[in-house]
Amino acid sequence: EYSGSTGVAVVMDPISRVLHVGNVGDSRAVLGQYSPDGRSPRWNARALTTDLKPDLPDERERIELSGGTVMPMEGCEGEDAGPARVWDSPAREKPGLAVSRSLGDGAGRALGVIAEPVYTTYQLQPMDRFMLIASDGLWDSLGNEQAVKITAKYLERNLPHVSVKALTEAVRREEGGQLVDDTTVVLVIF
Repeated sequence: EYSGSTGVAVVMDPISRVLHVGNVGDSRAVLGQYSPDGRSPRWNARALTTDLKPDLPDERERIELSGGTVMPMEGCEGEDAGPARVWDSPAREKPGLAVSRSLGDGAGRALGVIAEPVYTTYQLQPMDRFMLIASDGLWDSLGNEQAVKITAKYLERNLPHVSVKALTEAVRREEGGQLVDDTTVVLVIF
């Protein structure tokens, strides 16, 4: 009843080089784009997904029309703490989901949390060199640009296996030496 997951699925048409992306929750797909210039190569990040959080206007509206409440957690002294979450009432007792769409999370269904993914397409360009698909354990600690730069550093040395480990270690450093959330990373090289 209270278990669920987020997810991103990406299917590439190899002939047209079009990516078809489906997203539920706050897992994310991000492209690493290479832009050479006169002095040094430059790497940019391009998000292929949007984190589906309960405080997005359309998501909030659906949740509230379904009887859910969107509020942050309550801190030790009664103050709002952390990101917006989905609750069954202003008392903020359950379920406390930090996403507006998920797979599972049966307790959130009656409150407007849905499993329907947001679909997008993207035509790959010559500058698109790789894609990171990762859970929020990565993205809550590292920004898109930071994750792309770390990955590119090792891809430029032809060490793709090290790039994923380097991302996980960067999260560990940001989180005080431990991984506090699931940190799953998939690297796709074009």
